[in-house]
Parts: sequence; structure tokens; C-alpha cells
Amino acid sequence: MNQFSDEQLIREYYGGQKDAFTELFNRYKLPLFNFARRILGNHADAEDALSEVFMAIATRKYTIESGAKFSTWAYTVTRNACLTCLRKQRHTLSLWRKRDDGQSEEEQWQLPDGSPLQSEQAVSKEKIFAVQTALEMMPMNLKEALILREYQDLSYKEIAEVLGCTLDNVKVLIYRGREFLSNHLRRSDPELFGKEGSL
Repeated sequence: MNQFSDEQLIREYYGGQKDAFTELFNRYKLPLFNFARRILGNHADAEDALSEVFMAIATRKYTIESGAKFSTWAYTVTRNACLTCLRKQRHTLSLWRKRDDGQSEEEQWQLPDGSPLQSEQAVSKEKIFAVQTALEMMPMNLKEALILREYQDLSYKEIAEVLGCTLDNVKVLIYRGREFLSNHLRRSDPELFGKEGSL
């Protein structure tokens, strides 16, 4: 079934093929979970948001006739679940905080560059922390657009559909998000990020 499109899998599942649900789950569990975790800042809440998506599929809330791509619909449901969670908490949790087992979520940001020297690792960790801090301070609309583009690799059109705004608005949000990030990094540590605030 892995050669089927998402919409074909939905048809198969609604037709009684339970394996189709498993295939959809395997395709989307990590991208949707990572998106939710970056917005919410912890595993437990991200898992709850993810379960909302697959519960919606199980209860047939997604309809092919609506014309929406499944992936866009899935990110929209995940986003709504995240916003509901944040409203309940009444504050935004920090992104990528340390896990309960004591390990740092920062590990996922490491670039696969072989075996860097300890000094290079230290600089990399400083940059990671600075980026996390900047993202925590970023307005939610900028953060969502930037995460969907830079980490989830969605197209501008898909982001517009997920956020429920125009394509031009998405371009503005992403531009402002990058500008916010660059300015914050440049101000926080000019030596580490240089004049352009580059990573």
C-alpha cells in the first residue's frame, strides 16, 4: 500500500482496509509529532495533538470530497489541537526543553558533520540554545509559519491552507519570522552570529 496516495489510503480505510490506516499513521506520525512538539515544547502534549488527528480519521471527519489535500488537513488539525492546548495552559511552553530522562532535545539539531572538535561542538550548542530562545520569544503566527516552512518543508501554498490565510500573508509571515530570528541572534551574540545573524 505504500505506493498509494494519501487520498487512496483514506478510500481504502473507509472501505474497510485497516492496513490503510496503519500506512497513513506510519507516514505522518513523525512529521506531525515534530510539528506539534516544536509548537508545544514537550512530548506529552505533542502526543495528545497527534492523537487528535488520527482520532479524526477514525471517526471519518476527513472527506475526500472536500477537495483539501490530506496532508494539509492533517497539519491543520494538528495546529488546531496545539492552539487548543496552549489556550488551556494560558501560556506558551518553551520549545525543545530537556526531556524527562535528562537528555537534551538539542541533539536533534546537530549537523551530521563527522566528529567535530569539542570547541566546535560547544559553539554548535550555543547556537542551538540561541535559536531556541529566539523562537520562544517569537509571536505565534511567525513561529508557526517559520516552523512549517523550515522544519516541516511545506510549500507556501500548503502553509497558507494550514494557517487559513493568503499566500501573500504567508510570505510576509515567513519574511518577518526570519528577520525576527536574525535580529535577535545578532543582538544576543554578535561574535557568534556575525553582522547577518547567520547560523
